[in-house]
Amino acid sequence: VDGYLHTWTATGRNWRKNRRDNGDGSFGVDLNRNNGPERTWCTAGSSTNPSSNTYCGPSVLSEPEDRSMGELLATIRETQPLLTAVDFHTCGSLLLWPWQYSYEQLPLPERTDFEVLGLAQEVAINAVNGGEWQSIQGVDLYPHSGGFIDFVWEEHGVLGYTYEGSSILGGCHVQPPEAILPSSAE
Repeated sequence: VDGYLHTWTATGRNWRKNRRDNGDGSFGVDLNRNNGPERTWCTAGSSTNPSSNTYCGPSVLSEPEDRSMGELLATIRETQPLLTAVDFHTCGSLLLWPWQYSYEQLPLPERTDFEVLGLAQEVAINAVNGGEWQSIQGVDLYPHSGGFIDFVWEEHGVLGYTYEGSSILGGCHVQPPEAILPSSAE
């Protein structure tokens, strides 16, 4: 929430991190680089430099936002099956699935599960506004480690998808107000 609130300042409209005081004059950890799995954390497309927009943090799940989400998923899985989890980002009209950190492909039949469910979502979303959403392996957008979908898949066995929000009216990180309803319908 602190990072989001910062986006409403004159200097922070495209801020992408939380507002952790890194102790060196810089602020923030990229929460999309701070998840596990630990074996891949901060290995690709992530930075150990606290001033970087892709700073992965001082350790895996160091940030309360990511740590709390991991604990919530573990708690839910103790009492009931959890089949899928989603992460919302902007932008690009993309539906991403693991792996994000590597061009290595998931083993079969798991890869097929992600592809089939991803394609079904792609078709359904595109039917709403005649859009051009695509379901792809996350690394095909760009490689990075510490992302939510790799974490939920490897640590919890949950099908994780990232929705890279609609670019229906040509906007991207800052959409015009008239894009809100069509995008939310998708």
